[in-house]
Amino acid sequence: MKIYIDQSGKVEDSAKPTAIAFTNDKSYVIKVNAKTKRQIQEI
Repeated sequence: MKIYIDQSGKVEDSAKPTAIAFTNDKSYVIKVNAKTKRQIQEI
């Protein structure tokens, strides 16, 4: 099984959101907004 992954916006750039998309037979997108990334960095 092949899975294709694409990332838009660097994860470490907390001023912009990041979208991570992946697909095999189905497609999914995970969007992490800038505020959430900053909160995660504080942990």
